[in-house]
Amino acid sequence: MNNNINIIKQLKNAKGKRLLEKNMLEYSKEIITNLEKNPQIIIQILDELEIPEEDFFAYISGEKNANITLYDQTLTLVKTKTKDIERLR
Repeated sequence: MNNNINIIKQLKNAKGKRLLEKNMLEYSKEIITNLEKNPQIIIQILDELEIPEEDFFAYISGEKNANITLYDQTLTLVKTKTKDIERLR
């Protein structure tokens, strides 16, 4: 019985890790899509996030993992900056 509980916990943990990875991929895809439309905002994004360009690209390409909040904060910034640009057009 104890072994079954342990197995169930491990399966839930594995499922949670996969969902987190899926969320990071979806965030990265959305960030990349928006930046492709407005690449000029990248410098502003990097300044506000206070991270080097190399780290940023490593995070959104999946070479390095970051906390999910970085992806969320980045996507929010990208969308805000994109809206600002569209208003000026």
